[in-house]
Amino acid sequence: MPEKNKSALKRGFNAVLNYIFRYLPKQVSLPLILCGVGNLIAYYGGMILFGTFPVRHWTIPAVDGLFPLRPLWVIIYMLSFLYWLVNYVLIARDHTGMVYRLVGADVICKLVCCFFFFFFPTTLIGDAQPSLDGFGARGFLLSLIYGADKPVNLFPSLHCIVAWLSCRPLPDCKKVKPWYKVFSFVFTFLIFLSTMYTKQHYFPDVIGGVVLAELAYDLVLHTPLPKWIKQANLHFRKTDVLPEDDLNG
Repeated sequence: MPEKNKSALKRGFNAVLNYIFRYLPKQVSLPLILCGVGNLIAYYGGMILFGTFPVRHWTIPAVDGLFPLRPLWVIIYMLSFLYWLVNYVLIARDHTGMVYRLVGADVICKLVCCFFFFFFPTTLIGDAQPSLDGFGARGFLLSLIYGADKPVNLFPSLHCIVAWLSCRPLPDCKKVKPWYKVFSFVFTFLIFLSTMYTKQHYFPDVIGGVVLAELAYDLVLHTPLPKWIKQANLHFRKTDVLPEDDLNG
C-alpha cells in the first residue's frame, strides 16, 4: 500500500477513535478497556501455545457444506470490529450499571475461551484458509484478514461471542433507538454468517460462541464479578462514589 494511502488510513482510524472516546463515559472507560485486553490475552495467548496439546477439527460437514466460500462477506466481517466498539460504548452510555454486567460476562467468556484455546485447540481442516485466486478486490480484502487472523482458536468463536454480547443488553437500554436495536440483532446474525462464508469458522464454533455468551450473560448475575469490576473501577480511577447502579440492568 502506498505511503500516502497508509497515512490517510491512519488519520481516518484515529478520527474514528477520537470520536468514540469523546462519547465514552469516563466512569466506565476502564471496564471497557478490560474487555479489549481480555480479547488480546485469549487470542494471542492461544496462538502462542497452539499445538502444545493435540489439535482438533470440530466441524459438521453436512452443515458447513451449506456455507461455501463467499469473499464478499468479508465486508461484514471487517465492519464487525467497529460494530463491537460502538455498541459497547452505547451500552455504557445508556446504563453504567449494565456495563458491569456486560464486562463481567465478557470476562467469563474470555476465561472459558482461554481454557479451550490452550487445552483443546482447533483449526481448519488442512490447517489453512482456501485459495483466493480469481476473486479480485474481494479476495484481496479477505487475504488481509487471512494474513492477520490465522486459522486457530476456532472454538468457541470470539467473533460470535463479542457480537452477541454487543446486542444482548440492548433491549434493556432506554436511550438506544428501537430501530438500532433491531438493526443490531440483524447485523449480529450477519456476523455469524460472515464467519462461515469467509471460512474463518465452522458451524460448531458459531453455536458454541453464542451459547457461551448467553450463559455467561445470565450466570454473571450469580457471581460477585459485576461488583468487583465496579469496585476496581472506582479504585483505579480514584473517583468519588458513583451513583448507585442496578447491576442487574
